Amino acid sequence: MTLGEVAEALRTRIQAADPDFEIGLFAGPSDGFVLLTRMERITDDGAPFPAPNRFTVRGNPSAGFWDAIRG
Repeated sequence: MTLGEVAEALRTRIQAADPDFEIGLFAGPSDGFVLLTRMERITDDGAPFPAPNRFTVRGNPSAGFWDAIRG
């Protein structure tokens, strides 16, 4: 399987799970790749926040940087 096929399989599965996820694909070290999605806010039980607060444009409105990292 090529890296292109792996990237496409990941993209397809992420989009199948939820079409609202935005995906970015970037060149990585050693001829690899990095696939990024937007940070999703989740509730304490792991469920996604309802729209429009599921994905934030600028930071996390309810927590600081270290709270987001620890979460």
